[in-house]
Amino acid sequence: MCQLCALLHNWRHCCAAQGRRAAERQHNRICQALHNNNQALFLKKSPALKALLVVLIGVAAITLFVGKRWYDYVSKAKSPYEEIGIELNSRAPGPLNRWGCAQLQERFAKSIPPYGCAAGDGRQWK
Repeated sequence: MCQLCALLHNWRHCCAAQGRRAAERQHNRICQALHNNNQALFLKKSPALKALLVVLIGVAAITLFVGKRWYDYVSKAKSPYEEIGIELNSRAPGPLNRWGCAQLQERFAKSIPPYGCAAGDGRQWK
């Protein structure tokens, strides 16, 4: 009989024989055992899931960092010609690029558009 089954078996007997307080203590032990058991299953039996979780967290952190840097460029840059911002905006997917270019054009309408926001001869905004 596993630890959890023994706790459940004892809990039924506590409820019937010893009253509510003992049953609550036993219930708390069962909940703790379930919690510990779930952690152990995840960490011990699934190293592939653990590795996948680490990779996903890493990808999310990088995406958030790059996204924040891009957003700062299109919304707060003092110049439309910051190299990193230009690269991020030019490589952004279509809708994000268009939105970023619109934000830059709104703030720097009289400037020559940066790479990724230029249309035609390179002197007009998209």
